Amino acid sequence: MQKRNLSPEQIQIGEWLPEWAKSVADGDYTLPNAALQTRDGRRSGNAVLVGLSERQWDSVKLTYLVVTDAGNIMHLNLNELKELFYPPEWVMEKLLPAHIAGIEGYENAKA
Repeated sequence: MQKRNLSPEQIQIGEWLPEWAKSVADGDYTLPNAALQTRDGRRSGNAVLVGLSERQWDSVKLTYLVVTDAGNIMHLNLNELKELFYPPEWVMEKLLPAHIAGIEGYENAKA
């Protein structure tokens, strides 16, 4: 692991980033590229939050687009994110090839 993009406070407390991370997520599920670790691998694998979903419902304030490490697309609200994933610790610097392939497949299916 190496130090990158750290505030002086984070350096003082010994906050280190994995080489694949660009910053600390600090439990914020809504950050773009937040790395999401699954709570239960039988329900979902690890994933990354990509951004806001174009699918929005009146009963839900916001819906987020999430892609799993296997490339599957999910549209989840904040409560669902909290139910399926542990609070994120890191923000990924770049998406994995499987994430990109999943998003491209999703975009192509919409066209």
